[in-house]
Amino acid sequence: MTRPMSPVRPPTTAVSPTTTTSLPPTKDSYEILDDGENEIKTTVVGAGMGPQVEERTETSVDVSYSVHSGTTEHFVKNQTRPTLCPNQSQFRCSGGECISEFSRCNLVQDCRDNSDEENCTCADFLRSKFLNRKICDGIVDCWDHSDETDCEWCQPGQFICSGSNQCIDQTKVCDGRPDCISGEDEKTCVTIAPDMHAADSLSYYNEGYLMVRKNGAWGKLCLENFERVTSRAAAHWTVSDLGQAVCRTLTFSDFSRVERQVDPTPVARPDPLLPPGYRKGIYRPDLSRNATAKPTYYKIHLTNSLAYPSRARSLATPEEGSAPGNDLTLSLEFEETRCPKRDVLQVSCQSLQCGMRPRAVSHRARYYRSGRPRHPRIVGGSNSGPGSWPWHAALYREGEYQCGGTLINPNWLLSAGHCFYSATDKYWVARLGALRRGTKFPSPYEQTRHITHIFIHPQYEDTVFVNDISLLRMESPVQFTDYVRPVCLPPPGAPVRHGRLCTLVGWGQLFEVGKIFPDTLQEVQVPLISTAECRKRTVFIPLYRITNSMFCAGYDRGGRDACLGDSGGPLMCQEPDGRWQLAGVTSNGYGCARPNRPGVYTKVASYLGWMNQVMELTKSELVVPVRPKCAGHRCPLGQCLPQSSVCNGFVECSDGSDEKDCYKAT
Repeated sequence: MTRPMSPVRPPTTAVSPTTTTSLPPTKDSYEILDDGENEIKTTVVGAGMGPQVEERTETSVDVSYSVHSGTTEHFVKNQTRPTLCPNQSQFRCSGGECISEFSRCNLVQDCRDNSDEENCTCADFLRSKFLNRKICDGIVDCWDHSDETDCEWCQPGQFICSGSNQCIDQTKVCDGRPDCISGEDEKTCVTIAPDMHAADSLSYYNEGYLMVRKNGAWGKLCLENFERVTSRAAAHWTVSDLGQAVCRTLTFSDFSRVERQVDPTPVARPDPLLPPGYRKGIYRPDLSRNATAKPTYYKIHLTNSLAYPSRARSLATPEEGSAPGNDLTLSLEFEETRCPKRDVLQVSCQSLQCGMRPRAVSHRARYYRSGRPRHPRIVGGSNSGPGSWPWHAALYREGEYQCGGTLINPNWLLSAGHCFYSATDKYWVARLGALRRGTKFPSPYEQTRHITHIFIHPQYEDTVFVNDISLLRMESPVQFTDYVRPVCLPPPGAPVRHGRLCTLVGWGQLFEVGKIFPDTLQEVQVPLISTAECRKRTVFIPLYRITNSMFCAGYDRGGRDACLGDSGGPLMCQEPDGRWQLAGVTSNGYGCARPNRPGVYTKVASYLGWMNQVMELTKSELVVPVRPKCAGHRCPLGQCLPQSSVCNGFVECSDGSDEKDCYKAT
């Protein structure tokens, strides 16, 4: 049957062979599988102090590259209690009553004062939901990293090597030698940030001080020896060359300004030696009140050894193809210095490049070294890695996942028109930077934004999916990180190159039948089919109507395709310069992955003029969004809870906001 890749409304006529690729809105009508393992959905009946009955449903499908036991284990943290309960397996509430230890951190109020839900980690919540397989599996699912920081191979405070069961000491980060399997510990060793704290965040800053990390500690680059050291290189480098190289290394298009200046960070100096009996600080009381930690500085050190290519030691040359002598890549090292003159560099970069995937290098090597994806998914694809597709977004309607979307700039997403047909008045939320969507707890890399404006193409035809495209404006711009970045748009009129291998991603069904949805984002490579060729192949197949603004993709033999739930997601191609360009928006198809039934995609290059008009239009104050009303409490993903569900002892929002400040003593 043909699928619009996201049915967001019930059919009004007899069942059509057309299938969309977005999720049906019916709640709990499908199973979510995590990496091909058992997804256990727990329903709690009752609330507050009443008895609870838990129902567990398990579905198993072998579609993962890694196998976990799925065994439920309970880990009990030692708690400091006023007195012991009669049974050692019980937890003593602050009010004095005793409850089962396993009732702690289960998102249900079991103690009268809710003390059983205090001081809980995200990992505690996962265990209470029987999601132990997400703990210590090498993927960070928790906002506080607690699921990966207390494992046999990882201790709190260590650096987590993403995508592998490995942690290393912080002192091994940026030490010039890769310790993580993927070399991740040597990738982020230089940045631009306004201060030390910001340097350690995920965000990109287009202006700030040039920062260097060595042995896990960030510091500002001291320029006191810059001219003396770089004069030993084959070609002369200026601070402008350095600024340009750093901006390009951080995937900005270029630099706009560099400025040498004295570091204004205050420095705490020791009190002078005073005679016995005098109080310290009697002469310098300001130091005791405003003492500041000693800043860290690094200076450039040139060696003849080959350094491991990292962001710190692999700075891009100013011009492509420049002479080897003008490249600091093979000789740049850093060492700590006191920097007496505090001579530092402030850099301003411009235009973060689109279509770049800083976190995807190891992932690509893992899956495509043999020339083909290793495990079946999407239909016929494979698990994506953390940060592999930073422009992909999950779109939620009133808290329920519906479609995919693509980030094209800080404020705008592109998706399919049929995802929002007859649903523009609903509350929509975009979830970006996510790898898994099976749990409501956010990972530390995620960002969510309310969608305030929805523009479906004015000539969209719902029955045949003509002009199946929509633009979505978010309430506030996203913060660019390695996990949230925009894709590149094609030039106007860009042709679809027949036979070219491109990639589509999504959380759609793994099979045409069964309504089995993955927890982990899926990806698959498919060959493009030009508009003319697709018309030839589908001319005698009912329900295919291929216009000049559509194209197809897929194998004649079938086996790899988008499916229900993938609607609105990107079909993108990698250009010769390494950047990824958005070719199509997942629209519809005849069944999923059937032989001689290719998927149909909206041609993005045909709609650039309309997109620019819409984005310019919303700059006017005449376009006012209509915010859907909620009489109760709105959760982060958009679910509207009735007032009776607020402070009822059962946490239903991912951030716990529906139960926040409900049990404070009066």
